[in-house]
Amino acid sequence: MEPLVEGAMALSTVLVVWFGGQRVLRGELPIEDVVAFLFYLVNFYQPIWLLTDVNEAWQQGIASIKRIDEVLRLEPEVAEAPDAITPTRLAGELHLAHVDFAYRPDQPVLHDVSLSVAAGQTLALVGPTGAGKSTIVSLLARFYDPQRGQVLIDGIDARQLGLAALRRNLSMVLQDVFLFNGNVRENIRFGKPAASDAEVETAARIANAHDFTSACRKGTTRRSASVACGSPAGRNSASRSRGRC
Repeated sequence: MEPLVEGAMALSTVLVVWFGGQRVLRGELPIEDVVAFLFYLVNFYQPIWLLTDVNEAWQQGIASIKRIDEVLRLEPEVAEAPDAITPTRLAGELHLAHVDFAYRPDQPVLHDVSLSVAAGQTLALVGPTGAGKSTIVSLLARFYDPQRGQVLIDGIDARQLGLAALRRNLSMVLQDVFLFNGNVRENIRFGKPAASDAEVETAARIANAHDFTSACRKGTTRRSASVACGSPAGRNSASRSRGRC
């Protein structure tokens, strides 16, 4: 609809200038009348422009609502067991027993993988892109279930653990970190909205974020756009977002 309005306005302007200009040259019409008529054209098309903008926004809104509805209707591939175990705290002993997994049947990612990690032990998974490092982490969080084998946490099959209880005992630091619009404290509290200020500070210290957020003038109340002000990259990011430490 917008191209039609643009075309109509352009054609109307050309006609007014063409016929009005000829009459001005012949002395039959004052030039002031032609200019006034051009202003009338602008005032005439202004509400039509607004209507086209409203119609465009309406169509975008309808399309967005449909996509959101499709997402909300999706059934999760990973289902929680009816008699799921919901422990308050897990020690963290991990064991993968002959695990097979593939995102596509013809492209296996993990084949007969077994490993054990004691509670409190640190383990680094090193390998090229596509080797299955992120996949193993996804299996631990039950974003997916293995096609064969077991993922055991404290000796319990992950499929027997309640999803909320399991994920409450996991922490992830992804390669691409997303910060919500708000301050640092609100971002830290995202997983636990009722967390106290002391718990927020403890979490920041564990994540090695306390020192550089404290370097900001407002600490964890600083807007997330300028959170990393303690590092050169963070200062560059803050300056781009017009934030100041």
